Amino acid sequence: MNAVNPRDRFLHWLWSVQIQDLPSRKMAWLVRIARVIHAGFRDAAVGQINLRAMSLVYTSLLSIVPLLAFSFSVLKGFGVHNQLEPVLLRTLEPLGERGPEVTDNILGFVDNIQVGVLGSVGLLLLVYIVYSLLQKIEAALNETWHIRRQRGMAEKFSNYVSVVLVGPVLVFSAVGVTASFSSYTIVQRISQVEPFGTLMVWFSTIMPYLLVVAAFTFIYVFVPNTRVKLRAALTGAVIAGLAWQTTGWIFAQVIATSARYTAIYSGFASLLFFIIWLYLSWLILLFGGKISFYIQNPQFVTRLPSAMGATHREKEELGLAVMYLIARSYLNGDSPWTFETLCRELHVRGDVLESVIVRLEDAGLILSTEGHQAGFLPGQDLARMTLKRIHHATRGYQQADDPDAQMKSIAPVKQLLDDLDRQVDDKLADMSLRAFVEDRE
Repeated sequence: MNAVNPRDRFLHWLWSVQIQDLPSRKMAWLVRIARVIHAGFRDAAVGQINLRAMSLVYTSLLSIVPLLAFSFSVLKGFGVHNQLEPVLLRTLEPLGERGPEVTDNILGFVDNIQVGVLGSVGLLLLVYIVYSLLQKIEAALNETWHIRRQRGMAEKFSNYVSVVLVGPVLVFSAVGVTASFSSYTIVQRISQVEPFGTLMVWFSTIMPYLLVVAAFTFIYVFVPNTRVKLRAALTGAVIAGLAWQTTGWIFAQVIATSARYTAIYSGFASLLFFIIWLYLSWLILLFGGKISFYIQNPQFVTRLPSAMGATHREKEELGLAVMYLIARSYLNGDSPWTFETLCRELHVRGDVLESVIVRLEDAGLILSTEGHQAGFLPGQDLARMTLKRIHHATRGYQQADDPDAQMKSIAPVKQLLDDLDRQVDDKLADMSLRAFVEDRE
């Protein structure tokens, strides 16, 4: 008999244990965090996060020079452009001895950009390259948060301009203040007195990590096209920051002993390691975004990577149940149902419920509201909304109208199924959702 792998044994315990049965709140919190981290690593390994990170690497290579050129111009106006090189060196520190080389090459490209020579077409191309990077970052985090609604062009333009103009000033100013903090005379005198000296050494050691966490928190709060709670964003940023620092240390150790790679790739070794570090950085950023999503939406934290286990029959029942609850609360004047309250009421996983909610929204049967009374409302008059339409929307009939997507039918089988569907439609066609709810009150 094969022995059970300790990792499999731990994962089985992690996902099978009942949190309410744990002896302490601290233990319950640790189990929740462990589930979130495991789900995040699983998604990074098998989900779209990995592909998104690869895509961002390609766009970063194209846009890093134009982006830094714009940032350098803005920083020069505020007199803090000298901080650009130290920040790049800090970011590329995991590259070891190759970090200064890559930094010098990047800054050399930035210095060589002559906007006056580019002309209007060349300038627009540089702007578009920077825009595409910011757009891909937003799209990646929106996908992480299961958001299908995109920002409008005007809103995107204003947000991206703010990031390009204001972001570098805040980042480099913070780094500059941190770097010059220890140069003040009073600070040097205080550092000679214990325990303040030890505390200042400790503070200067963790400051880079705090800056990374602050940057990640800012991205997780403001980039996704949804309201992200600060607690969720900060938790994801802390975990991503730890992962970033740890990965950077490990990467630096690998680089330090990589003479054989230099012998193989020669002058391309620096570029190769730079690309790998870019990929790891984007992967960690998106991983932290997924952690933030799971912290704010615990109903999505499951052992399975996708909506598995829900049959078509269960989804049809779920669609009717969702419409019934939404219509009943609307007629009674109660607070609208939210995604979280529907998950708890129906005892259903978030990924399963989301697949049904998306179909109902696409059919115009429900509307998602924001603000103080956030939740779901009927999208149409309940008296005109038949159960047949809800049934068809839940089954995804609106997606089966493409003749190229239809399989070849066997006449006797198709006729049998059409007869069954007709019987169901005849049963549901004459009953409105309002009558269905009122008859059962």
